Amino acid sequence: MKKFIDLTSEESKGLDKPLFENALRLKEDSELLATTKNSFSIATSLLILSSEEMVKAILVLLHSEGYKVYKLEEASKFFKDHKIRHQIWQLIETGYELFEAKENWNSAKLNFKSDKKNVTDSLLKNLYAVCMAYKPLSNLKKRVEDIQDFNDLKNKGLYVDFRDGLVIPSESVNEKEYNLVVPITERLFKFYKGIEKLFRATIEANHISIAESQKQKEDLKLLIDTALEDFSFKKLN
Repeated sequence: MKKFIDLTSEESKGLDKPLFENALRLKEDSELLATTKNSFSIATSLLILSSEEMVKAILVLLHSEGYKVYKLEEASKFFKDHKIRHQIWQLIETGYELFEAKENWNSAKLNFKSDKKNVTDSLLKNLYAVCMAYKPLSNLKKRVEDIQDFNDLKNKGLYVDFRDGLVIPSESVNEKEYNLVVPITERLFKFYKGIEKLFRATIEANHISIAESQKQKEDLKLLIDTALEDFSFKKLN
């Protein structure tokens, strides 16, 4: 019986779509429970489950485009081990932040306005760019640490437990936890849409040049096929 991990790149073409649609459905159901019933425990669990499906969609999409994600250590567990999917989520969050910091750097240097064209102006321009680039990175460590706890949080929102006393989902996971998960999940969805657009949209729709599109694909390839070649999920544990 063939599974996702057994499929070739060609056989995987388009299979990320059903995964994305299921992730989106879970996310929408989560929002409905939170906004109409104030059922934040189940809403939080569904939101985290939607992100796990989103990670699978990202892996399938990258594999279908020829990236060596299935060559990474313990790749055989990507579609059956919740914990590893959360670790991949941590990696995606880190990579997304670094990309965003780079974009902010370029944008800040481009948009910086000054009437003086001298050494001081150049220093100010670079300082301004550094400040803007650092902005998204300032909370990165906390977000990555939060994701590390999301699998336990998901279980707390679904199951009654006993730890020196009853642990009730509705009492263990509240609106605060739900609001913590929402923006991190949104970023994961945004990452998927970004790479999907990179591979599938026309250059005109992307609003970027062919050269820039190719550069982004090469950067992604460098990260996945080279930088993560010796990455160990066991060591991350």
